[in-house]
Amino acid sequence: MHAGPLKGIESRYFWSAVHLGVKRDDACIEDGCATPTGRRSARLAGFSLHADVAVPARRRDQLERLCRYLLRPPLAVERLTESTGGQLLYQFKRPWRDGSTALLMDPLELLERLAVLVPPPRRPLLAYHGLLAPRAEWRSTIVPPPALDDGRADAGARAPRRWPWAQLLHRVFAIEILVCDRCEGPRRILGAVTAPPAVRRVLVALGLAAKPPPGRPVAAA
Repeated sequence: MHAGPLKGIESRYFWSAVHLGVKRDDACIEDGCATPTGRRSARLAGFSLHADVAVPARRRDQLERLCRYLLRPPLAVERLTESTGGQLLYQFKRPWRDGSTALLMDPLELLERLAVLVPPPRRPLLAYHGLLAPRAEWRSTIVPPPALDDGRADAGARAPRRWPWAQLLHRVFAIEILVCDRCEGPRRILGAVTAPPAVRRVLVALGLAAKPPPGRPVAAA
């Protein structure tokens, strides 16, 4: 898929050109000079580099906050509306430097911008370049091996390969599944219902749908 139509979309998008829709560009304009946008940030050819955030050592809370920011969705659906002419209006959270407060585009242009975010198959989603490349000669001088924390009771303990499901729910969705909503006391697991007939009886008793919603037929390509 990426070797076909998406290849042209990617190349034009990185040069700020539109490949689909009514605002399609016939040529791509290449800019070889980076534009500074801050003390340690710049933009070049559709890419933005921001190197002004540092996380202190062993501050896992700040590292998790940074990771949550990097993993945020590409757009906020609640700020996307459809105009009377069939175009899409996306409101910015904050005004841009030039004073722009929204982006108006046709549906094909939005699909083009989202399609570029789809990674090619079997390609790593994280790549390091320059001194951070895996086989860079000087990489060990700037990326030292992790040091053990002497303050821990067991300095040689490793992180678990699999996190408990309750802890994952708390980290991802901030849900305390093992804490009672009424008395705020601890909960304990008494058993797990896995048999389909028993699951249906429990759902009916709770007033929930016992059958999944019907699936939609896949349109022919």
